[in-house]
Amino acid sequence: AHALTLKKGDYGNVILSKYPLLETKSIHLGVANDGDDIRSFGYALLEKEGKQFYFATTHLGYKKDDATRLKQIAEILAEIKNLKKPIILGADLNSRPNSQTMPALQKWFSLPCQTPNCEWTVPTPKPTYTCDWLIYAPQQAFEVKDYAVQFWADKESDHFPVVGTFNIK
Repeated sequence: AHALTLKKGDYGNVILSKYPLLETKSIHLGVANDGDDIRSFGYALLEKEGKQFYFATTHLGYKKDDATRLKQIAEILAEIKNLKKPIILGADLNSRPNSQTMPALQKWFSLPCQTPNCEWTVPTPKPTYTCDWLIYAPQQAFEVKDYAVQFWADKESDHFPVVGTFNIK
């Protein structure tokens, strides 16, 4: 999901999958006039063992004010509300568990860990809060088999990766 073009290349999000991408779409997300970067939201329809689902990705705005993230969440929810298949969203939400953005997301998505007990993801090597998530909808469509932060990966990014295993019901 291309967000913007920089002097040294493009910036955005990518979905890597060992399953064929049956359908893909990406959209630009707006900002609330606070100087934040343009962001994007992308999703792909996948099929595993005869069951179709969407996998999506985004990286929400980083400013301390939740206004841009709330606007971006509203745009994401408007985009996915008519999808007829379950969805998993892997994202840097730039949102702590106690932010205004998490309740807005939880109107649609479920969290695989219970806040505030989710493992911290940022910053490496000594994280102090969580802002990276794998969230899903509808809740009854998935069984979360495993969900964990990979603390061994402390040099690849300023965020630890989050890995989850979901069974599609």
